[in-house]
Formats: sequence, C-alpha cells, structure tokens
Amino acid sequence: AEHERNEKRLARWRTQTHQRRARERNATGEGLSMFAWFALMREWGYRCAYCNAHRSEIRDPSRKMDLEIEHVVPMPLGPNSPCNIVPACKCCNSSKSDSDLLDWARWRGLSLSSRVLAVYQSNQPGASNAAG
Repeated sequence: AEHERNEKRLARWRTQTHQRRARERNATGEGLSMFAWFALMREWGYRCAYCNAHRSEIRDPSRKMDLEIEHVVPMPLGPNSPCNIVPACKCCNSSKSDSDLLDWARWRGLSLSSRVLAVYQSNQPGASNAAG
C-alpha cells in the first residue's frame, strides 16, 4: 500500500513538472494527465521507447529514477499531447534532450522501432495528423 502511494505521488509530481515545463515553453496541446501517463507506460510495456530497457531494470527508489515523460518531437516544434509522448529512461531522455530523434538515434547507434518512427513522423511540423 505504501509503495502504491509513493508511485502515485511520483507520477503526480512528474505530470505536474511536465505541465509546468510545457507552459514555460508555450507548447501547444492538451498535455498529459497522471491517468494518461500510467496508461501510456502500460501501452509501452513499462519499457523505454528508445532503448527498450524495462522499468524494473532502471528503477532506483533512492533517487526516484524511473521512466520519464519524453516528447518524441521536442516542444515547441511538436505538440504537447499524448500522441507525441513516449516513456523513456533517464539516460535516453537526458541525452536526447531537444535533439531531432533521427540525428540522436544515429549518434547513439540505436535502431528505432517502427512504432517510435510512426510517432515521430506523425508529429513533424506540418504533418496532417499532428495534434496542436
């Protein structure tokens, strides 16, 4: 029970931090609720969308390291909406930062899944189905 409460607190903090940063960057889109974040992590199998590391492999309760909210197309170039957000480990999220996904993956030597590439392509500026 205590573990679940801590999980919910951490998720609430992450979504609030995400929303604040989005406001600071004047990003378009509806953002991400805590419920939507849990659903998104579940959809991705609790794995980093980029390196495929499972949440249990990267979790460090003492440092509160876990999967993080990652914009495939960085704000404000892409929308701040669930269609542009994937779970990422801290290593991938911090090294990608505001880089273009394809350039960053090439630099890291990562082979991206078709699912991540689809999210990237659908959220490019000017894409017909980009949210915003």
